[in-house]
This record gives sequence, structure tokens and C-alpha cells, in this order.
Amino acid sequence: MWSDRQQRLHIVDIDTKVQTQVAEAAAFEITDYSWSPDSRWIAYAKPEEQGPQRIYLYSLDSKQTIAATDQWFNSSEPVFSADGKLLFFVSARSFNPTYGQTEFQHVYTDMSRIYYVALARDTKNPFAPRATRSKIKDDPKPAAPDAKAPAEAKPADVKAAEARAPEAKKGDAAPATKWTPRA
Repeated sequence: MWSDRQQRLHIVDIDTKVQTQVAEAAAFEITDYSWSPDSRWIAYAKPEEQGPQRIYLYSLDSKQTIAATDQWFNSSEPVFSADGKLLFFVSARSFNPTYGQTEFQHVYTDMSRIYYVALARDTKNPFAPRATRSKIKDDPKPAAPDAKAPAEAKPADVKAAEARAPEAKKGDAAPATKWTPRA
């Protein structure tokens, strides 16, 4: 498969040596194209005269072309998944405007993302949540207190506070310090 400078996409059947023109663009050269894993389909991005670039699928069996994307967003770089059930492509359809630094107008940057199209109705969403079959176990019972541990184990900062203020009783608030303003 190859494209030429006359904006056409071609294939050659190796067995019969017959050359077939798959597509022809009027606006610009066709540069993004790929084979399906079973070699029965071709995906290509065709520049359009009126509107952004679109992705098409060409069937080698029926010799028909099908539009895979709409005419509203620029789409390119079509690639089939390894099993041939999905078509991945890059498309500029993420609109998150910001203000320009020199002119206070909307600027659209970083619009392109990777998208996919399922090529058959029975293809399941590869990103769907998976059902889990694991059962939640009951919380284990708390361990018995260690017999060797002291009865009143206290954190180090509590012990230090009690050492500094021996008049404080258990449960009392720490003694307040008197604040005096500077003269």
C-alpha cells in the first residue's frame, strides 16, 4: 500500500499483481493509513476540501468505503487493534480554552487525544468496569493485649509534659502559660 503525490492511495494484490486505487483526495495527500490484522480492511485519513480530515474504512472484499468519523473534528493516524475489533485514532475534539497572554482571547491548546471506534456491534468496551468475584472477608478479631506491656503506656510527648508539670492530674488540661506583652 502506498500513496502518491497525485493524492491517491493504492494497493497491489501480490497474487494477481493487480493494482487498485483505494481513494483519492482533492485537498491534500493521504499520508495516514494502515492494514487491519486480517488484511481485509484498510483505514486511512483523508483530507477534505470542505471541513477537517476524516477517517475512512475500505473493505477489500466489497470494494466499499465507509466513513468511520464525522465531519466535525479533525481525525488522523488510524490504527487497528491487534485483534482487529477496534480502530484507534487521534482526534482534535477536546476544547479547554484558556486566555492568551498577549491578547485576551480564547486559545485552544492540546486538543488532540486518542479515541477508538468499535468495529462490530458485539465488541465489548475495553475500558468498562470489571466485575469482581472476590468475597469481602470479615475483619479479624483484635489481638489480645500483650501481657508484657506496661499497664499505662503513654506516648513520649505526654510523659514529657507530665514531667514538666507535675501538678497536672490525669485528665486535666495542660497548665496555661502567662503571656506578657513586650514594652
